[in-house]
Amino acid sequence: EPTMNGAWDYLVDLVGYEAAVELCERCPNVLSAPEATMRGSHDALQKIFSDDMAVTLVKKNPAVLKAPKETVNSAWKVLQEVLGEDAHTAVVNNPDLIRSPGYTVKGAHDVLVSMVGEDMAKEIIRQSPGVLMSPKDTMKGSYRVLENLFSAEIAQKMIHKNPTVLKAPPKTAMDA
Repeated sequence: EPTMNGAWDYLVDLVGYEAAVELCERCPNVLSAPEATMRGSHDALQKIFSDDMAVTLVKKNPAVLKAPKETVNSAWKVLQEVLGEDAHTAVVNNPDLIRSPGYTVKGAHDVLVSMVGEDMAKEIIRQSPGVLMSPKDTMKGSYRVLENLFSAEIAQKMIHKNPTVLKAPPKTAMDA
């Protein structure tokens, strides 16, 4: 009860009653986060962006409030490192990125670069930033399956066209 009420009260204070109701309808599990986690996440988002942008990100995807502030900060640090000035746009387009730990983002980026090269990786990330939330081992396994089924060149073209193929566990990719 305290978590639910504290989380609800915090969400209402943050975005207003009507917006909070709408956000809970879209993402009911947002209220499962402890109030302290929600506050920490929001504080981190405010420091990274601005108060208005933090609220915008929450309204776009209330689940960002479920990420501990350490996760938000580590994700942002790595996103800046690997994307430079494109990091801001990537998070605005896909707020879930800020919920992935920095090591996951870095691992996914490094694996993608090793598969398709730096330039194509940047292009893929711009088109589909969510690819950075994939565990690196899943990405490696999926790529190996595609490479074995087709060729490295065709696998790279497939990834470029549809980066979500890297999110499929290797067993699923083999069954396809």
